[in-house]
Amino acid sequence: MQRRLQDFTDDTGMTLPEPDLKFVDEALNLPLDEKEYTVDIESNLPWRVKTSAAWIDLLTSNGLKSGSFKMSVTKNTDVASREAEISAWIVEGAETKLKVVQEGIGIALKKRTLKVGAKGSEEEVIPFVTMVAYTYELSEGCDWIRITDGEPITPGVVNESELKLKIDPYKDVEDGRTAYLYLKGSNGVTDMLTITQDKKPLEDIDYLRMFYEGANGFGWGHDFMNSGSGYDRSYMVSRFGASFNFNLGEKKAWAVNVRPAIVYRMDGDRAQQLNVNKSKIEILAGVTYRFASSNGKHYMTIQKPYNQAEVNSLNETINALRAENARKDEALGAKDAENARLEKELTDLRNAPKQVETIIQNTHSKSLESVITFRQGKTTISTDQVPNVERIATYMKNNPKSTVSIKGYASPEGSAEVNARVAKQRAEAVKNMLISKYKISASRITAEGQGVGSMFSEPDWNRVSICTIED
Repeated sequence: MQRRLQDFTDDTGMTLPEPDLKFVDEALNLPLDEKEYTVDIESNLPWRVKTSAAWIDLLTSNGLKSGSFKMSVTKNTDVASREAEISAWIVEGAETKLKVVQEGIGIALKKRTLKVGAKGSEEEVIPFVTMVAYTYELSEGCDWIRITDGEPITPGVVNESELKLKIDPYKDVEDGRTAYLYLKGSNGVTDMLTITQDKKPLEDIDYLRMFYEGANGFGWGHDFMNSGSGYDRSYMVSRFGASFNFNLGEKKAWAVNVRPAIVYRMDGDRAQQLNVNKSKIEILAGVTYRFASSNGKHYMTIQKPYNQAEVNSLNETINALRAENARKDEALGAKDAENARLEKELTDLRNAPKQVETIIQNTHSKSLESVITFRQGKTTISTDQVPNVERIATYMKNNPKSTVSIKGYASPEGSAEVNARVAKQRAEAVKNMLISKYKISASRITAEGQGVGSMFSEPDWNRVSICTIED
């Protein structure tokens, strides 16, 4: 609430207009996103603004009369909304406050990752906080997860709730599996839980896994006979066998191969061709080493197809992060530009001369000017301006016939009556210092007020007393 002062005066005792200060808006209700805002103020005197809220950054903080200032807010990551105040004031007792409310995200998981073993889980509790109604859904192909709802919630207040998950066992020894649980608030905010389940640990039977295949067909046989024992013979054969491969170790790089077979001769009469008593038995055994392939494994694996819904969700998240980064870059660029502008203004003020002197010399006379500046509403000479007064005094002591004309000025704030009084008092302040401190005769000094000055383009620079010496 605005407080008004009656008989408003500054430290010199001057009567100024009664302050009239207020925010155009009674309150600001902001969304949760990071953003810049412009706030309007109505005032008849110079003002300043401040706030103690860390999430509000005042980009500009003052003005001369009615105008505006800029501020930025950070993103609210809390579930509940947050409040703060911005104070605008002229002097002690002449101030007003603006209430700022930023909405919260409304819903949030207390944990965003869940890892379970291959044996599954009868119950996994997923806690979350919400102020809004919600729904949830799993990514596609997640029939191995079942969800139980939490207790009903009351919208508008902070609710501590939970979801309960039952996860089936997993029998794959090759790779684990992943699912995503999306918790969606009625305000449009979505939070995501990533669920991963380990692959089945290898047991003894898994370290010695057998792969077998049949090997049947016809071929050509040949007997090599020693001399004296008979003649070499060629004939048709049929072969029936199997190939057994025993994989060793978790990596399955090594394997033991056993290939038994029975071989029949096909060149005799039909009764003898498939006679087991006329057949031959063979067994081939060996050891195999498989080199690692491009996927780093020593065996072939089946590539699992990707889930398009998960891909779409991840792309949406990436795009949202990119957009947020772009907004932050834009805000940072604006702040950099504002900093550059302020630095330029500061440099210009530092380089601006604190005194102005003009020397006009001819055969008859010489004149010297010196400027003494004052703070807003002040008629006393500050310590940093005393050298400009002493310069006048030194010249007059060295030139006893010289005289000085002092003219006081004011900036345009306030009424004409007040400005006239301030201007005269500033001229008198310089005169009094020359007399009391430097012992310059009053008869050599004239002092008068000139009201509002217009010598300088910046209104603040016209709060001066200009001393002109003539011989």
